[in-house]
Amino acid sequence: MQSNPAQYVSVLEQERGRVQEFLELLKQEQAALVAGDHDELMAFTEQKAARILDLRRFSDTRSRLLASHGLRADKDGMSAWIEAHGDEPIRRLWDEIKSLAAQGGAANEINGA
Repeated sequence: MQSNPAQYVSVLEQERGRVQEFLELLKQEQAALVAGDHDELMAFTEQKAARILDLRRFSDTRSRLLASHGLRADKDGMSAWIEAHGDEPIRRLWDEIKSLAAQGGAANEINGA
């Protein structure tokens, strides 16, 4: 199957948007934690679960796209595709997603503690 960079850009842009939304939700949750707003905190549990499912859906889409091109369906596969086919804007987009995901993981860990 021919690799189409536009497919990857579309998937990555959508994934970046969802990761940004999740990170913003975590920031809001952190503010509610600091404020001690227990009612608001309960709502975040449902919202986070829904966002995580949404993130997983986009991650799965990326994984299927990679697999359809004979690549590993993980971040190493994405890095390999970028090395072979990507240009600098795609590389920056992927790096931004990884950075946002790391920020989200750290924020979620802090909020959980």
